[in-house]
Amino acid sequence: MPSSRHTSSPPWTHTITAADQGKRLDSWLAKQYQLSRAAAKAMIQQSQMLVGTKPAKPSLILKAADIISGTGCATGPLHTRQWTPAALPLDILFEDAHLLVVNKPAQLMSHPGAGAHHTTLIEGLMFYLGYVRAYTELEAHQHSPPRFGLLHRLDKDTTGAMVIAKTMSAYQHLHHQLKHRTLQRTYVSLLDGCLDKAQHVCETYLSRSPKNRTRFEATAVDVITARYRHDIPTRYRYAKSTFQRQATFGHRFDLCSVRLTTGRTHQIRVHAQWLGHPVMADPTYGNPGHRFKKKAAATSYQRFMLKLGATPIAVNRQMLHSRSLAFAHPAKDEHLDVTAPLPQDFRDVLLSLKPYIV
Repeated sequence: MPSSRHTSSPPWTHTITAADQGKRLDSWLAKQYQLSRAAAKAMIQQSQMLVGTKPAKPSLILKAADIISGTGCATGPLHTRQWTPAALPLDILFEDAHLLVVNKPAQLMSHPGAGAHHTTLIEGLMFYLGYVRAYTELEAHQHSPPRFGLLHRLDKDTTGAMVIAKTMSAYQHLHHQLKHRTLQRTYVSLLDGCLDKAQHVCETYLSRSPKNRTRFEATAVDVITARYRHDIPTRYRYAKSTFQRQATFGHRFDLCSVRLTTGRTHQIRVHAQWLGHPVMADPTYGNPGHRFKKKAAATSYQRFMLKLGATPIAVNRQMLHSRSLAFAHPAKDEHLDVTAPLPQDFRDVLLSLKPYIV
């Protein structure tokens, strides 16, 4: 079992550039070391990191020319969760020596997070790729591409295609495609409501809700630009999704494909709510006023079916699926387009609604 203490790393300093001005210290550190925000926060809180001559706080807003100093990434014990390889039945859609694409099922977290105690996709990947020992998050980064090659995440109850890099060069190449928005991601979503036109391009800024830090809120682009001009705080992240109607059921539900231009946390779910038609059975964004109780998450669908004398399918998660990924292969002169089939629960709901297609 690896040690969770890092006391032998040499001292270091880093001068903040103008490009990083305005960022929170924990966000900056997470990006520097390809860590989660929770891990970066733990490192700051349990270390003797300094900004100038003062002890650092995770929420500190950085300024150009600030000098950050420390020992390694942190000194003192790191009480971050260990990543432990675990056998998982991975549904692999594509694999070669450079990358693999998996079809993530519902109820599986992509990445170990604060307070999470269940096996995650990363730990299944560790086992599959031949890792046999447990690591702290920092040690894991030292032994493989960041987060064992995980390029992006899906929410626990969102299913579908995810790409994972096996080598550092593949990770860097795919990360570049994500950053420059050439890695195309298309989702399928069943909306609780009907769009007023066949296609909606939704552009907003997303930020964490001040009342519930697990939720995100959308704010219109013109509102943010009018408020802040060209000095938009980093807590606001630009997000763009394109919803395209594929079918309508009973003048009540829309089946949509959703193309991501950006990939923010909860982006499609927040944008669907912003459009007034949340993702069906979304327990977090299904009601704009408060968090749904899970037992009531599919009420609108159930009422619709029962009103027609039909038997509703049990819906226990948001109806959102990562349908396809299209990107340039990181080591070959070829284009890949990988598709993940709809999971059985999603197909069952669509089958139950098929008689009512408009």
